[in-house]
Amino acid sequence: MRSDHMLPRVALIDARLMVSVPPAATAHSGMDALTQVIEPYLSNKANPITDALCIHAIEIARDALPRVFSHPHDVDARSNMAYVSLVGGIALANAKLGGVHGIAGPLGGIIGAPHGALCACLLPHVLQCNWAILKDSPEDDHEAARYRHRFEHVARLLTGKKDATVEG
Repeated sequence: MRSDHMLPRVALIDARLMVSVPPAATAHSGMDALTQVIEPYLSNKANPITDALCIHAIEIARDALPRVFSHPHDVDARSNMAYVSLVGGIALANAKLGGVHGIAGPLGGIIGAPHGALCACLLPHVLQCNWAILKDSPEDDHEAARYRHRFEHVARLLTGKKDATVEG
């Protein structure tokens, strides 16, 4: 189902054209974009380039997504979310996605729910399941320790609090 003929030669993104998007679609697409930068950062295929892109995009989404939802005509917030979406595409193409998208894609096809709504609903549960496995792994498991650190980093990025933890 992939072909070079399906790829655009040029994509023009104008946030001013997004101001009329209904609030639900704004929230759904925003949560999909946020999920698409969290999952690659937590992926076992993450690399320094995707890390840098995702870290920055998570911080941008943390601030822009609530703004764009509560102030639909905020073109700067919409531009920021368009950037997060772009970064998500780059990151997922290079570091892949995770359990959220692994479930959301097929489930959306079965039940007809909006993809971003499913991502929003699944994200905390999938992360919680992954965290439960990581936190119970042995202290000398260096790979698990690396991912525990990444999960803690995502908690700090999403909250903007230096002392934030996954569990509270």
